[in-house]
Amino acid sequence: MSYCGNVAESVYVVTRAKTIKNTVMVNEELTAEEWKRRYERERDKCARLRGLIERYEAELARWRHGQSFCISINSTQ
Repeated sequence: MSYCGNVAESVYVVTRAKTIKNTVMVNEELTAEEWKRRYERERDKCARLRGLIERYEAELARWRHGQSFCISINSTQ
């Protein structure tokens, strides 16, 4: 490999290393009730996001069929 190739590879490795972010996580010991609450909260969040996806897919289908409508950025319906 040539000198230029080695330099380019080194620059790539350094650039890649700079983009890595380490995150710290604390080991948690939760009670059964705390796990249950956490599970329910995540389940509710998933259900809400699924509802949003369904709404957006329906809107996209209407748009693809030529229906025009007003776009509301902060719509909660």
